[in-house]
Amino acid sequence: MQVDRPRRAQERRSNASGEATRRLLLLTAERLFAERGLDRVSLREIGAAAGQRNTRVAQYHFGSKDGLVQAIFEHRLAGLEERRRARLDAIEAEGRTRDVPALVEALVLPLVEEVRSGSYYVRFLHQLSLHPLALHPWWRAPAEMVASAVRTRDLLAAATPAVPPALRAERFQLATATLVARLSRLGPEGLDGDGRGDALPFDVVVADLVDAVAALFQTEPSAATRAALRRRRRPAG
Repeated sequence: MQVDRPRRAQERRSNASGEATRRLLLLTAERLFAERGLDRVSLREIGAAAGQRNTRVAQYHFGSKDGLVQAIFEHRLAGLEERRRARLDAIEAEGRTRDVPALVEALVLPLVEEVRSGSYYVRFLHQLSLHPLALHPWWRAPAEMVASAVRTRDLLAAATPAVPPALRAERFQLATATLVARLSRLGPEGLDGDGRGDALPFDVVVADLVDAVAALFQTEPSAATRAALRRRRRPAG
């Protein structure tokens, strides 16, 4: 047994080193994708930017660019899921499930926390949103990793019965696209991405964003929209 101890210790060191390298590649890729877009960064560039001599190291750990994008998404999603779930649990415990702004805060504030931490994740999500929706890693994520977002969507649907079901998914996509696009322009100090110092304070931007997204969910469709929906449902011919 004693003969195996050095080997096991070496394996533990090797595994720890491998995990550290994997995390470094994840964070480096997240930053480069956020800054330059998914199509303008190669796996080789990511490895080099992470200080790795082996130019195929990213491919070794993630298989492909799609695999790396999925890994970044899921790496951040676990923390977002936990924080969003805690907010939803509190809303339900307080009997506020019809409070649309509170539900929107559960959607928005975990992403705000990512921005404040200096993470590039929201800017990464914005770059990801420019790609076809069918390719989004959301659709490949384990159900438990997106459960809080689905729960938020369902609670918002119940809290806004005046909005026809046919419009709910559209509004949810519009809301998430809007908040990601706006937050992607902010840095941890609240400055817009172009460095302007005369922008509104961070907290004002966030509060107004919550108001705007809540209004998006609560606004009843106009007569023109309802008429367009009826035409859509009318059988052809």
